[in-house]
Amino acid sequence: MKVYVEPAIDMLQELVIKIQQEIKKQPLTKSETLAKISDVVRRILDSYSEKPGKHRSEKRLLAKQSLHERGVVKKLYFDELRGLVFFDDDNELSKAVVPAVKNRPTTDKVVINKIISPLLYAQPLDTDMDESIERDTERANILFVVNAIAEKVLPKGWNKAGNDVQRRRAENFFYQGSIGWWMGEILEPSLRYVLYKMGKNKPLLLEPLDEASKEKIFSLIDKLCSWDIWSTDDPEHLKAMRSNTVKNVIEAFPDYTDKKLIQEMDA
Repeated sequence: MKVYVEPAIDMLQELVIKIQQEIKKQPLTKSETLAKISDVVRRILDSYSEKPGKHRSEKRLLAKQSLHERGVVKKLYFDELRGLVFFDDDNELSKAVVPAVKNRPTTDKVVINKIISPLLYAQPLDTDMDESIERDTERANILFVVNAIAEKVLPKGWNKAGNDVQRRRAENFFYQGSIGWWMGEILEPSLRYVLYKMGKNKPLLLEPLDEASKEKIFSLIDKLCSWDIWSTDDPEHLKAMRSNTVKNVIEAFPDYTDKKLIQEMDA
């Protein structure tokens, strides 16, 4: 006797994914990023395959989605990449902005959207996502940048009683208007200059950094975080920093530019 059934495709896919997750097997990818991906995105990746001879890639993953789902999948995937940077155990900046921290200078959402996001290449790659370690390299490089910022702006004891100047500097530095300014107008273009990655559409941190490049980046961040403007208590300056409008901060500090930062680094 034969019994014919017509189960829902979604149910079958969930069953296959569950079986795959429960069976112990060797990792199929060299990418730490894919190995750490969340269950929601993993289900999408596990159901994505290519014909023999073709490698899986971010670009092809999105191309396989329907027009209706493509934007949703892209957002999920890149939100995941940003989250992996933020929640990395080595991220010292994230440890300083969790709700439990007294007088935290900003929030996790601001760090992800205004500091991590501009450093992450937000276009799908066409390289083999199971063999390439570009996203792993990118995460390590972003961590180097944000940890240097944390070291310079949030030294140990920055929010302790009596450290009023250091706390003010941290608050001023991490106002949303300030971040939008120093990231978009100062630090990112300076990083592109020293790393020879000119052009907004060119990936910035996908390649390994040699020691000379790391020294230049650290010097840029050291100079940026040392600027005297972070100690200001001028009402007009503070209004601009708090405004969440980059144009206002540019007008408040016209002499502070990416060219100034690069010149100071070379001095």
